[in-house]
Amino acid sequence: AFDVPNNRLRTHEDSDNDGVMGVGERVAYTPLSEGVVFGRGTAAAFTIGPNSVNFTRTQDAMPAVMFRRDGSASESGGFYIIPSRSVARGSAREARACDIVRATGRVTWSRYLNGTWTRGD
Repeated sequence: AFDVPNNRLRTHEDSDNDGVMGVGERVAYTPLSEGVVFGRGTAAAFTIGPNSVNFTRTQDAMPAVMFRRDGSASESGGFYIIPSRSVARGSAREARACDIVRATGRVTWSRYLNGTWTRGD
């Protein structure tokens, strides 16, 4: 799940596949790097959508994506990250978009440069 207000990811190993964090199931929180926040600043929206995190599924009221054993994801969607200093300057130059493909669970990323999104290497 994406804990946007606290700029961190929550990983839940759902051993019984019920979508609920049960007793004994491992849960870990991973903060974004220092100075990085969810969002796109002044960058135009990419194909993943306009919100900081673009998934319809939620867990504990947070947007969430589930990666299944076969490698697929619960839905297509994505999220944006940007340094907080870029947001403060009103710049979108360092914005990144991460796009997750449902069928394969593959994640690709793009950068915002000179007014357009360009796929990363």
